[in-house]
Amino acid sequence: MQKQIIFIKNSTCDHVRVLKFNSVFKNCDIHTTFLGWDRTPESQHHSRDKYDLVKYILHGGGYGKNILLIYYPIWILKIFIWDFFRKKQKGEVLIAIDFDSAFPLFLSKLFGSKSKYIYDIHDDFALRYKWSNIIKKIITFLDYKVKNGSLKTIHVDENRIRPKDKNYVILHNSPMDFHEVFNPPSYKLTLAAIGHLSPIRGLDSIITFAEKAPDISLIIVGKQLFSEATQKRIEACENISIFKQMPQEELFKIISDCSGIYSLYDASIEINKKAASNKLYDAMMLGIPVIVNREIEASEFVEAHNTGFIVSYSYDDSWHALNKQIRDINLIKDKGLNGRKLFQKKYNFTQNVMDKIVKPHLL
Repeated sequence: MQKQIIFIKNSTCDHVRVLKFNSVFKNCDIHTTFLGWDRTPESQHHSRDKYDLVKYILHGGGYGKNILLIYYPIWILKIFIWDFFRKKQKGEVLIAIDFDSAFPLFLSKLFGSKSKYIYDIHDDFALRYKWSNIIKKIITFLDYKVKNGSLKTIHVDENRIRPKDKNYVILHNSPMDFHEVFNPPSYKLTLAAIGHLSPIRGLDSIITFAEKAPDISLIIVGKQLFSEATQKRIEACENISIFKQMPQEELFKIISDCSGIYSLYDASIEINKKAASNKLYDAMMLGIPVIVNREIEASEFVEAHNTGFIVSYSYDDSWHALNKQIRDINLIKDKGLNGRKLFQKKYNFTQNVMDKIVKPHLL
């Protein structure tokens, strides 16, 4: 009997963390299906052929907060109806990513569904938006119920664990190892900003630094969620190269010889303080220092393990210090290789998924 995994995620099949899980499962001859939400007509669906089946049960809505008040309930209802009325397959396990995908599975179980689901929490839904206190308390209460109804709950780091949590594992947001044989980067005078590129990811300070240090190159790669004014600032800088979102393997080739990778988050948004950024672990895997802002909890990790540089979220004197530090090749090499050693010791995604999910639940 072939094992089956069904991913449920409010996005397209290109989501990086889901693709990492999928790669591990496919190597174990596990059939994989992706059930998702296609939010915009511009979605590329680069990774459709990596799954055995991809199906979207909701289209539209984009990422605007107001319209999502309508679309999230529709998404939850559709997942509930899909799970409750479908014919279950032997040997299948659902992996629901975040509360909005796991909650309808919990409800379905209350009404008699026999589905087994793993609850993978990327972001705490109660903290993701600026809900009223009463709404936060309701979501938190329901979230505990969803966790307790799951086969296993997955947290992305230790900071996300709540006092009453049980039956959980930690799978850090680390990448699969890009290297067959690791060779240290050449550490060119180049920095990288990757992933979701928006005003709440420190983009203003990143561009300001590029404007004031024209001899330091900046590579920008990812989903570009910024204004026309920001676009004009980028185009005015000859030291900035910009690329659209691309598969992770291609991204790593482009940034593999950088001297730093940005991982900045606006800490005025509560969930961002606990940001478990894959950029932090990407940098460690590549042997490149990470650049984080002091206002988020990840800065404590970076300082404790000496794996990167710490700046303020807003442009200030700490960025002047970065300008000097990023030119010290020995300092960069020490921090980058510290991260690489730590990645090999503790944060290899493939091995952690095998040990914590595949062997106990799927074999």
